[in-house]
Amino acid sequence: MTRCFANFLLISAALLTCAPCFSADEAANDSSAAKPYTLQGGIEHSEKLAPVEREFRRGAKVDVSKAVNLNPENHWYQLPDWAVGNWTSIQATRTYAKDLRSSREQLTPETRSTKMEFSWGFQKDKTGQVWEFAKEPYTLKLDNSENMVLKRVIHRQFLQADNSKVTLKLLTENVVVNKSNNQVVRTLQVENIQTCVPSPNDCMTCNASYKIFDEQGKAIELGKETNTARRISTFKPIDEYEGKNMPQLFKEFLSAQGRSDLID
Repeated sequence: MTRCFANFLLISAALLTCAPCFSADEAANDSSAAKPYTLQGGIEHSEKLAPVEREFRRGAKVDVSKAVNLNPENHWYQLPDWAVGNWTSIQATRTYAKDLRSSREQLTPETRSTKMEFSWGFQKDKTGQVWEFAKEPYTLKLDNSENMVLKRVIHRQFLQADNSKVTLKLLTENVVVNKSNNQVVRTLQVENIQTCVPSPNDCMTCNASYKIFDEQGKAIELGKETNTARRISTFKPIDEYEGKNMPQLFKEFLSAQGRSDLID
């Protein structure tokens, strides 16, 4: 069995070079339809997704210029104090995986150490509340000896962010490219829904459900994972991002929302 116990949480990059938990050869019944997967609060995974763009499908020659960051809309999310700052993931446990083509399930939990740094929070308003910039769509690039991996973060939405928890939904396209000929080896789409809660010792725990789709948008795997992260430093404003003046964009956003009273 081909297994790659990747961390499909937003705060880990391990999934970038991994295949699904189950190989295509083990999917005996490829015609089975994926059923909706309802999470707490009535949030559901998609049954199917749109196909990825042709230039990012298997066998295509990648034009790197088309993988650059696009101009995002000027939108911001308010975050609770406990969630902002710089973090590092320290441990991930995959608790469940199911091949949606063959219905084969993996029930044995697997825990591994992780190390992936990330940050939440860009600017602070007049009241001291921290806000996160909606920087998607954007692309992250990673290299190994044979392949270049493009993680195209297509969509990110904070569904709830308060003193009790942060719930967000993320959609990425993970494009593995052969460095010798610039051809796409495979592309997987990953939809992730996670809820993070504060934990003792300046940590937070994130429980996630992920669903993997092939390049045509057909669901192939469903799973659950838990990740623990520790805060390594407190919030510091980010004044420039991708050449953009973040304080100015933040002021423009607040003004457009009729919240000029929050401008510092």
